[in-house]
Amino acid sequence: MYDAVSSATTKKYKSYFSNTYSEDNANGQGGSIIGIKDVNIAVPTSLYENAKKAISEKKECSNKLLEIIGSMKLSDTAPSEYKILNGDGTLTAMKSEVREDTSDTLTIKTQSSYGQYEVDPVTSENSPLSNLDAKNSLLGIIVEDEDGNKYGMEHLENIYHEGKFSFAVTEGFKEKHGNTIDYKRHEALQGKTIKKVTYLVKDGADIVINTNLKCKTLAVSDSIKATANDNFKDGATVSVDTTAIPSGSNYTLSSVSIGKTVLTEGTDYTYANNTLTIKATDNTGVGSYSMVFTDDTYSDIVASFTLESGYKTGDISIKNNQVALPDGVNFKKYVNNITSIKINGVEKTGKGGIKATDLFDADGNINFNAAIKGKDGSSTPVFADKSASYTIELTSTGYPSVSGTVQLNTSALEASIKKAEALNSSKYTTETWKALQTALTEAKEAASADTQAIVDAANTKLTEALSGLKEKTVTPSKPATPSNPGTTTTKKPATKPALKKANVKLSKPVLKVGKTTKNKAKVTWKKVKKATGYEIQYTTKGFGNKKATKTIKVSKAKITSAQLKKLKKKTRYKVRIRAVYTKAGYQTATSKWSAIKTVKTKY
Repeated sequence: MYDAVSSATTKKYKSYFSNTYSEDNANGQGGSIIGIKDVNIAVPTSLYENAKKAISEKKECSNKLLEIIGSMKLSDTAPSEYKILNGDGTLTAMKSEVREDTSDTLTIKTQSSYGQYEVDPVTSENSPLSNLDAKNSLLGIIVEDEDGNKYGMEHLENIYHEGKFSFAVTEGFKEKHGNTIDYKRHEALQGKTIKKVTYLVKDGADIVINTNLKCKTLAVSDSIKATANDNFKDGATVSVDTTAIPSGSNYTLSSVSIGKTVLTEGTDYTYANNTLTIKATDNTGVGSYSMVFTDDTYSDIVASFTLESGYKTGDISIKNNQVALPDGVNFKKYVNNITSIKINGVEKTGKGGIKATDLFDADGNINFNAAIKGKDGSSTPVFADKSASYTIELTSTGYPSVSGTVQLNTSALEASIKKAEALNSSKYTTETWKALQTALTEAKEAASADTQAIVDAANTKLTEALSGLKEKTVTPSKPATPSNPGTTTTKKPATKPALKKANVKLSKPVLKVGKTTKNKAKVTWKKVKKATGYEIQYTTKGFGNKKATKTIKVSKAKITSAQLKKLKKKTRYKVRIRAVYTKAGYQTATSKWSAIKTVKTKY
């Protein structure tokens, strides 16, 4: 009789149930779960009194009875669940309330990365299963077949997030991380129908879902061969070899997908006489496809194939810090096919790596502010030194591999900024000077921009503003009537005194992200010497996008924190800060922008 089932690996034994299970890590090499923690136990009064007397008399016992009673803490309230202690030191199964969940349903599939069968809950809002804190409250899962046989599912071996679980029934199955799954406990489930699933809940009523899940008989092979006869095009054909399908079965094609996109029969493809024909639609393209065949008795069979682009090495390149694709190739589809990114020979994809969509913008420009996000909220820059040169290698399914050197080049922009800052406003017309200042402000912001394209665009705008400057025309005033014969006087036009350049060098502030809610986030920083204030910018896009960028101005040097307000929930924001120095009669001085931090608002 199961009342709790668990397992763990040496690396993941602390990932779940820290409040639920006792652990054993005596050798310091990782741990194992050794039992339920803080179990409520009911003891018959006479057994308890006799045991306490034996303890006081220092008597010995051949079982765990006296040890258990000696460590017990009495409670005046009756718990919602408990075990009963027997006279031989054994414990009964957990006595717990049970509630039937009729709001949720379960589905089963045989094509899974985690087991030969996978059971997935389909929950409704506010239902018992949707409200279950599986990480801290789920003691185990019990599966019951039509014959009343019960099977225990273990944490990390079978049970995953949100009440999902998977299991194997034959020897040798390896899940996606390379671990071999235990099968002996479940092997009798093959061909059976699961009628009931019980979720064992700590300190709460166990959740029971009555269901009807057929564990189909596993086919000898779970895959068959499919061969693409063409590169991707409208009408590309794929031949399917069905000789490995079990005799007497009645397999039919149930779905075709490319990546995670399920295609629509008739619109995206047709299938007849073991030949699949792919149409050119918004859903199809170059990439890896899978075909799933289903049968009422046997497990699903998959046929996989790749439709190539037909391009050769050299047709795709990395130039001017951008991935250059042939005409007509959709960059979004190309980047979604990327399976490997190497930077200076080091793999950056996979678990704990960078997403391809974070490394490039929609036009294929390298994002030099790209960062790898940690589960703890940390952010590690991919390009630690943006002035350095990096070699990038890309592998994208269906396309030739490409490599190239990238380096953010801001030298031309910095030269333009220096030239603009050296000018005197008194010499130029108000209109052209104002245009220059707008372009100069944008250029300074672009110096720490995400992509080369933003840097180049800002430099182009600034150089055009410099070229467009017009000098003022000084018109002498009308001569006044001389007070003395033979003399004349002229009145000089009034001019504003030129602003002096502030000889102040400000260090770059260090920005930290504090408490975050669904619509607010707190940021803090250390005071910068000589700063009179600060500017904070935050955006959901790039800082070159003015419409999406918000600015907070802090006018007092002693203030070292600010609230970002009116944020959208469940959204990532980029945040940066710079120090500002202002003084009457002097040009405003600013530090370089800080490293960009990421804020993710809550649900």
